[in-house]
Amino acid sequence: MIRRSFVLGTAGLVLLPTPGFAADTVSGRFVGNGKEAKLGFASAWPRDKFSGKDTIVIVLTEKNHSASKKPWFDAGFKEFGAALLFSLTLPDAKLIGTEVGHPGLKRSPVSVSGSSIQAEGVTITANRVEGRFFTPKPGTFFDDVFEIDMKVGVDIRPRPA
Repeated sequence: MIRRSFVLGTAGLVLLPTPGFAADTVSGRFVGNGKEAKLGFASAWPRDKFSGKDTIVIVLTEKNHSASKKPWFDAGFKEFGAALLFSLTLPDAKLIGTEVGHPGLKRSPVSVSGSSIQAEGVTITANRVEGRFFTPKPGTFFDDVFEIDMKVGVDIRPRPA
């Protein structure tokens, strides 16, 4: 009887729905001083308000950051290799800042704002963000040069505790 209860209980756990995310996608080019980095991991997270508007941060990294409780913070300390962090306001999807971290740059990571990085076709729903982020011409920071042309599709994770 105990064995049967254990088997049935275990089967019930397997059939429970688990919170999952649609396929997160990231593709494109990220180059620092002529060296290309392959960003293959993406996530998006709610962040603190900016000028009274809700915000999210999209985190793109070279190494898997899924086990991190604060990947936007850890990526800034080069925990996941090369990284890009795009901060956007909700619901208008305005790009308000970008963190650029690349091992090919002498000064990395750097914060970039203004028109040197642009967003195109960005849509934000209740649980997903998609769009393109790019530099219309190579961006510069002192004598460092970087190029970005990334397409992203990622689910917005719940706000961490």
